[in-house]
Amino acid sequence: MNRLTHSFFSRFGFVLLVGILFTGGLPNNALATPSLTPAASLAPQAPETDYLWIAGSAFHSRDRTSAYETQNGCIYATSSGEFTTAVPIPDGATLETLELFLNDTSTNPTSGTLTLWDTNGFNFSRKLATAAISTSAGYASVSVPIVHPTANDTPYTVNMVERGLFMEWEPKVFNSGVQLCGARITYTLSEPALSPGYQFIAGSSFSTRDSDTDYGYSGGGCTQLKNSGRYLTADVNLPEGAEVFSLKTFFNDTVTENVTVRLIEYDGQGISRTLALVASFNSTMSEEASLTVSPYIVNESNRSLVLQADFGGYVGSGLKFCGARLEYTPPTTARTGAQTRFIAGTTFRPNKWSVDYVADEAGCIATGDTTDLEDFTALVDVPDGATITQIKHFYRNANNGPTNLRLFAVAPNGAKTQLAGTTLSVAGTGVLGATLAPKYVVDKTQRALVLEWNQGSASLNRYFCGAQVTYSFTNYVYMPLILK
Repeated sequence: MNRLTHSFFSRFGFVLLVGILFTGGLPNNALATPSLTPAASLAPQAPETDYLWIAGSAFHSRDRTSAYETQNGCIYATSSGEFTTAVPIPDGATLETLELFLNDTSTNPTSGTLTLWDTNGFNFSRKLATAAISTSAGYASVSVPIVHPTANDTPYTVNMVERGLFMEWEPKVFNSGVQLCGARITYTLSEPALSPGYQFIAGSSFSTRDSDTDYGYSGGGCTQLKNSGRYLTADVNLPEGAEVFSLKTFFNDTVTENVTVRLIEYDGQGISRTLALVASFNSTMSEEASLTVSPYIVNESNRSLVLQADFGGYVGSGLKFCGARLEYTPPTTARTGAQTRFIAGTTFRPNKWSVDYVADEAGCIATGDTTDLEDFTALVDVPDGATITQIKHFYRNANNGPTNLRLFAVAPNGAKTQLAGTTLSVAGTGVLGATLAPKYVVDKTQRALVLEWNQGSASLNRYFCGAQVTYSFTNYVYMPLILK
């Protein structure tokens, strides 16, 4: 779920207040029958500022062999390599600034660079902004403008029908002396949302479904398998109520083998369904297919969505996966009340590179690693100003060993504050919820959000199948007749 409808409520709450002041109150029939306003009928509004804040621990290595560890909400390299993340910003947004949050206690004069890129899916990427800090003063931050790569005075507007976004962190120090604690993008977005809308995820933003997959960066936002493995996955975050139409994939295929990309839904209880499937073909660079389910409406209260790239066992530079793009129509009514962000277990990533873990076809993960029993982390991106009320832990356990799920707010210096947590030690398949007390109001000017799953003890008999975050908006009703 993303923040496409948030600005509608915040702006028109003010309109409603003005109407009350000038008319002496609401008419009885208005109080009795509140309704939703069709989003498609809203006139264009002034852009509203919003943020995407990604904690350092939510980045993942760009190559499987790049060693890393995490400390609180920060990540640091223990060998050479780079780290990357998807950038789930709404289509049509205008990007303003890129901000880097760093904890640097090293003596190296250059601590590293954070770069925002776009890519067309055809092995061609462009640099939009680079942030760097050359200091050893401990916690520090820097903000740089984001500009169009071919016209420095022109703002950059996200156009995912043509180009996707990804970020990369390149450290120059390979120990805990330099830690990436987060990255924040400031952007503005006018309503109503673009229709159709697109979500474009670069190939390098996909990461391993299990620890046996050896993948590596191949340039231009593309990735490939190097020595072993088969699957890469990425979380899909679309507006609740959107209708998804098609999946398009981008690749560089010079061999007879194919990479097959699937859009899959999971219920967190062992059931999955493939909604779309696109396979590469030799000498082509993109293919597109409609969804097999029509209409398909996003409903994260029941299902999570994942993109999965399947290399079919081929390893080598002859098959490069460069990205996937979903086409959808935004919801036609502004949504109110409880909404849900549902993240499949198979898109969580370990907080240390050396952890061994497995995944299954139901979107679940488990670790039998007795040496490195680490937490697994996922980014949580919900609208600024939303009120989070609950988290849910989806599990499938063959025995009753301990396992837990926790939601954290992460400060710019990486300090984590636990907002809610589940603890269970039961066998079977089920869902365990935890209510936030007090409720948490999202403020992206102050904190990022992450979910962390911990298995408690090594076992391939206890699977984590996903997490839900339930949140709500304050309900306002837009009634222009009040102003007459």
